[in-house]
Amino acid sequence: MRNLIVTENITVDGVIDMAKGWFDPEGDPEGDTTDLQEAMQEQGQRADILLLGRQTFEDFRSYWPLQTDDTSGTADYLTQVAKYVVSSTLDEPRWENTNVLRGEVLDEVRALKALPGDMDIVVTGSMRLVARLIPPVSSTSTGCSSTRSWPARASACSLIPGPAPSASSRQPHSDQA
Repeated sequence: MRNLIVTENITVDGVIDMAKGWFDPEGDPEGDTTDLQEAMQEQGQRADILLLGRQTFEDFRSYWPLQTDDTSGTADYLTQVAKYVVSSTLDEPRWENTNVLRGEVLDEVRALKALPGDMDIVVTGSMRLVARLIPPVSSTSTGCSSTRSWPARASACSLIPGPAPSASSRQPHSDQA
């Protein structure tokens, strides 16, 4: 069964957004962020599914496909990876390799975890989604974590344990818009 990895870029006072430029996904031109870039690349090498909430997905979709000069590889990875968006309101994802999940969140995540393969599923940002995933496993989760000082980086793994419903019908939607 696949691991579900939650990665958040968060300030020490709990801010998780890109407001006011505190976190620049392209790297800080005035500081050394090679460790952050290396961690993101390593995560991408271990994950073939990206799980997002609607708001984070829309933020990513409005930014990353436009980054034609991205040297980090992030834009290419995000275009190619199978993306799953939890949303009851998103009609058309308009980003290739994207599938909208409309069912009960825990069932949908269990189904993703049961897909063939041993690569990770990564959730980043998407705090409302993460909040729905973590409480059910607080007493049963085995986990690991890592942190980085500024911006802080935290990861948790092995979320949503237990049997999963069949996921045989789940295939990424290809949308060339």
